[in-house]
Amino acid sequence: MGFDYVHSLVDDHSRLAYSEILPDEKGPTCAAFLTRAAAYFARHGITRIERFMTDNAWAYRHSLRGVCADLGATQVFIKPHCPLLTG
Repeated sequence: MGFDYVHSLVDDHSRLAYSEILPDEKGPTCAAFLTRAAAYFARHGITRIERFMTDNAWAYRHSLRGVCADLGATQVFIKPHCPLLTG
């Protein structure tokens, strides 16, 4: 027995969502997911990602920098121990 991890990305304007069930939540897996998600959104007419918000997990904080730079997106992090970004 093991675990599966659901990775999801939601466009905050259209509410279009993209999800995948993946075997882990390691950096390379997260980066590849973001690349595929961006392609999915582009196929649906969302061709520009301005900001990408995640929690502070190591895989998100350190492994997505390159993909975000390639997309021209700014990485935004929620406050530690807080499920929502307010303000």
